Amino acid sequence: MRNRGYRELVMSPVILYAAIIFNGLVQTIEYKAVSFKTEKECTTYLANNQALIGSTLKNYILKTYPNGQLILLACSDKSKLVKESDEAV
Repeated sequence: MRNRGYRELVMSPVILYAAIIFNGLVQTIEYKAVSFKTEKECTTYLANNQALIGSTLKNYILKTYPNGQLILLACSDKSKLVKESDEAV
């Protein structure tokens, strides 16, 4: 039986995201539309797929943000980062 004051912690999914600087503004995009259950799972995916991720992002940045520059590629709790209107690569 649960206490009435008990609140269940619901964790947001972890995502792989990229921060790109373009025309003086930082754009944050979700790299992969699929989320991960843990940050460890995400960082393992990132470590094991660096070449694919790098080439995919390079092509995307050239096409979408000419003269844009990747400044960060990392994993984070989705609720701390992405709004519904943000992009996914």
